[in-house]
Amino acid sequence: MLLFGIFKVVPYAGFLGIIWIVVTLGITIYHGMNVFSKNGVAFGYVEKKNKRILK
Repeated sequence: MLLFGIFKVVPYAGFLGIIWIVVTLGITIYHGMNVFSKNGVAFGYVEKKNKRILK
C-alpha cells in the first residue's frame, strides 16, 4: 500500500500526496507499536470509579 502511494498518489496529487504518505506512515507505525510491543500505545484511558451506594 505504501508503494502504491509513493508511485501513484504522489505524482498525481503532488503535495497532498506527500501529506497522504506521512499520515499513512503514522497510522502504520501506531498500529505496529500496538501489535509488536508488550504494552501497546493507548488511544485513550478509561478510569473506573468506585461503586458506592449513596443514601
